[in-house]
Amino acid sequence: MKKIFIFLCLSIFCASLSAEDIDFNTNLAEAKKDVRDLILKKQKELGSQDLSNNERTFLLECYTIDVTSNALQGYDPSTLGINAALAYAYKEYDKLLNKYFNLYKNTLTQEAKEAFVEEQRKWLKLRDDFDSFASQKATHLYKKMGGGTIYSLLPNSMRLEFLIKRVEELFAYYNDDEFN
Repeated sequence: MKKIFIFLCLSIFCASLSAEDIDFNTNLAEAKKDVRDLILKKQKELGSQDLSNNERTFLLECYTIDVTSNALQGYDPSTLGINAALAYAYKEYDKLLNKYFNLYKNTLTQEAKEAFVEEQRKWLKLRDDFDSFASQKATHLYKKMGGGTIYSLLPNSMRLEFLIKRVEELFAYYNDDEFN
């Protein structure tokens, strides 16, 4: 009987996760449709500015992530929905992190490449330590303020901002190297 109960609980849990994934994917598809015109307008605006192609591409990539994440939050403004939008943005900025890490790394000499890879490893360790701090800070505030799911947003938004700063650094390394 106990095994059947556990099986039923797991089945219900898995089904709810699948439903949430479907809702998120539907919301993401709708959000991307909603922001298409904003992205085209931004692309046109960036095209008229005195920017390099690298700068235009980077700014448009970041803008696309940001407006899509904001649109997602409009589809599900619950704490869970906002956390899902932050997770989406984190995943997309992580792709940019890898893109600009590799682009810059490929411009370096072997010696500089080794130093850069080591520096990135140290940053990843710092990121992991920062994630732990952000979670502890949210837990502290949760307890201090008497609870509330809103505090789950804090570590996710802190992690995202930390990642964005690194993506901007890597892009600056790459972009500066392209012009030297």
